[in-house]
Amino acid sequence: MTLIAVADARAQFSNVLERVQAGEEITITKGARQKPIVVMIPFDVWEEKKPKRRTLGALEHWGLDIEVPKMSYEELMKASEEMVAAKGLGDK
Repeated sequence: MTLIAVADARAQFSNVLERVQAGEEITITKGARQKPIVVMIPFDVWEEKKPKRRTLGALEHWGLDIEVPKMSYEELMKASEEMVAAKGLGDK
């Protein structure tokens, strides 16, 4: 992965896009400490990694389009507990 400062990326934007299109991953950094602010990857790579939208089988007849994130059992349980706590449902 290549690091490029914002100013350099701005000055060489067409070149940066060509490099990304050729398959290179480029991180654009900001400031004296070169803090990463964005990673540019080829569209095909992004499209493969993004979550797929799918219809849940039990709800298919309703025509609902629901995005179901991939998560471990522990992540699912933690998210469920946080939702219950946020809605005050666990206090009763």
